[in-house]
Amino acid sequence: MKSRSHDVPEMAQWLNKRANNFTHHAVQDEILHLYADAALRIILSQVRKSQSFAVIVDGSQDICRQEQESICMRYVDEQLWPHEEFVGFYAVDETTGDRLAKCIKDCLTRYQLPLERLRGQTYDGASNMSGVYNGCQAILAREQPLASYVHCSAHCTNLIAAAVCSSSTLVRDAVQTVNDFGVLCSASGKFKALLIKTADEREEENDSPVAPGPVRIIKPLCPTRWLVRVPAVNAAVKQYSLIMTTLEGAQQTCSTEVAARAVSFLHRFENPATLLCLQLAQHVLEPLESLNKSLQSTTMTVAWMLEAAAAVKSQYENMREDDEFDKIWESFEANRKKLALEELGLSRTRKPPVRFCGDGEAFRATTVKQHYRIEFRKIIDVAIQQLNQRLLQCPGLSSYCELESMLVSGKVDEKIAYRYPELVSEGPSFQTQLDMFHMVLSGMSTRESIKTVVTLDKCATVLRDMAPPMRAMFPLVESLIRLLLVNPASSATAERSFSSLRRLKTYLRSTCGQRRLNDIALCHIHKDIVDKVDTNEVMKQFIHARDSRVIAFGHV
Repeated sequence: MKSRSHDVPEMAQWLNKRANNFTHHAVQDEILHLYADAALRIILSQVRKSQSFAVIVDGSQDICRQEQESICMRYVDEQLWPHEEFVGFYAVDETTGDRLAKCIKDCLTRYQLPLERLRGQTYDGASNMSGVYNGCQAILAREQPLASYVHCSAHCTNLIAAAVCSSSTLVRDAVQTVNDFGVLCSASGKFKALLIKTADEREEENDSPVAPGPVRIIKPLCPTRWLVRVPAVNAAVKQYSLIMTTLEGAQQTCSTEVAARAVSFLHRFENPATLLCLQLAQHVLEPLESLNKSLQSTTMTVAWMLEAAAAVKSQYENMREDDEFDKIWESFEANRKKLALEELGLSRTRKPPVRFCGDGEAFRATTVKQHYRIEFRKIIDVAIQQLNQRLLQCPGLSSYCELESMLVSGKVDEKIAYRYPELVSEGPSFQTQLDMFHMVLSGMSTRESIKTVVTLDKCATVLRDMAPPMRAMFPLVESLIRLLLVNPASSATAERSFSSLRRLKTYLRSTCGQRRLNDIALCHIHKDIVDKVDTNEVMKQFIHARDSRVIAFGHV
């Protein structure tokens, strides 16, 4: 406004009036709050329209080391599409389960969302959130038993990947080498420049095993980032020759500290076991990271999560039965010869204690290939066991699986159905509606000449495509589908809000208050909703808040 007033004398005169200081930061905060409040009302109106909702909560510290809890709501719209929406950051002085439960209940009270309609809660696996006695989920479940808790499946997949890497000392050390090399690239700008320069010099070499395209700088494997292991390992394998050449050059050109570290890394990368173990990690981690990426979708449901996890498990079982290791070994031998690495030798094995093998002779691998085949099957078995324990057979999903079984089988369990008020009706019984709905599915299967497998996705699609009068025949079936869709599969929406927190509250805005932080976060995350806000209504609220503004702008 001050810049525009240079050629508009009337505006400059108006801005110079002290009584009308509309460029003051307090006025800007007020206008910002009006826009954020309008966007929040639009979101909450959609949540209130739905029969039920779920909460997603996760915590992180801001730039001032203040604990910020991100609260998100999940609901199902009229067309049976799930939505996850961020509603605000809440500063807490302690992170006990009781304190976090009070924070969530206070949030629901402020937003006029009754606890009786809470049907799901998703957090990470920290004890203050997932504890069975004093955790946040247990406290809320005592007040609302129908709010089933789901451990964030994206966190679970990340824990599975960590367990797989740690199950074999050889694979663990190889992946840690990649992480340490990424730390070196991030810490030394001269080493990073040398890596890029070496890649440019070797770009036209036809016999170079370096992958085509620009060089990929390897980054450290941050434990809080879920999708970094496979890209880093892939980059290390594809640029193996480039890495070794760069490390050799760093011994002569870089500083003493970097040169000493380069010598250590060169010895590790010259060991052919490092290359083989990185290729083993590639094959095992790629399905997990594909699963993790799909689980972060806002439309992901628990049913789809279980189906995707089962598909990954089947892939691992096929890899074990089909002996995928033979293909990996052939690829490793071809790369080893191109890189002129030494032949892989059989390391000396330590004799196990008698309590493990008894009086008999302990098993010892007779060949190098047999030794690493055992390591490969070990990490495959750990991946399968972890998938079963953390996702497929998780005890927290029992109530969800019971509801899904009713929908898929078409048989109503009255003990389960009567727990939920939305599944009780004075009209036609639930069993009658479910029988008619399955007849509709059978009729569709007959017309399409394809046997239809009843799934949650199929049932939701059929209801969406029905005409409103036809859909009105199955209110209880629709309520059951809503109950299954409203449960979040991951807390990725809350995690994404922390990225906005890092961008908004920086060291330049470290004194930003909680109200302003929430306002700018809502306007930043929900840009599409803010664009729909009626600016004229915001102007009216701003003007009528003060009599002096009415005098300045007049009645609107």
